[in-house]
Amino acid sequence: MNKAKEMENNPKEIRSPSNSRIELFESVVEQGNYTQALLMIQDSKNDLGMVLSSVDQGNSCYLTSVCMYHLGQYHEALSQAKQAFDLFKHTSENKKVAQIQDIMGRINLSLGDLRNAESYARDAITTYRRIGDHT
Repeated sequence: MNKAKEMENNPKEIRSPSNSRIELFESVVEQGNYTQALLMIQDSKNDLGMVLSSVDQGNSCYLTSVCMYHLGQYHEALSQAKQAFDLFKHTSENKKVAQIQDIMGRINLSLGDLRNAESYARDAITTYRRIGDHT
């Protein structure tokens, strides 16, 4: 059973430790269920008992930006991606930095800002090469 189905069968899953929660969100996003993922992320943010680390906040912003991008909400997607970048830029999470740079390039392309789109795409390629990720 995939994580999204587990979530449907067990709504308390969202209150599990942060790593598994982020993995659940990623799974829903990978399936293309962007609206559902946004709702789950928002519910997680509204959970008064949850205090997220800066990495978890960054992951949440990144996943929100991906969802917003795919839903055509480019300005909000860019805002979320910038927040994610600010939270990750001084970490050792280089693959996540590259993913954020990539989505920022795609968002800027969709907004018609070719100069920034190219800049972020080049930065993403450079970061991927630096970490040896050739996917």
